[in-house]
Amino acid sequence: RVFHLKSFRVNFNKYDRICLTLVMNLIVFSSAFLAVVPLLDNFEDFFVNGLAYDENIHLFVGKASKKTHVEVFEAYYGKLVRLDLSWDEIGRLLNGMFTVNYG
Repeated sequence: RVFHLKSFRVNFNKYDRICLTLVMNLIVFSSAFLAVVPLLDNFEDFFVNGLAYDENIHLFVGKASKKTHVEVFEAYYGKLVRLDLSWDEIGRLLNGMFTVNYG
């Protein structure tokens, strides 16, 4: 026997509707949470993505962490005033180290 869409209805009771709504809300809020958390300043160290350097730059071999960057900056610039740099500050310091003029 061929079923039609009208004959294939599912009757949801109140409990089923509540469960379905809770599951849908859980999916939406968890995906929103996972999308927003990497944008928060407190979690920027855990979600560093796409940090890559030219193959000719051998200063940051392996995993480029903040500690590795600070050690290189201290060797290049001298003693730093602050050691807890944000990734934006690290980017600005890196731009000062590598220029187009000197290869």
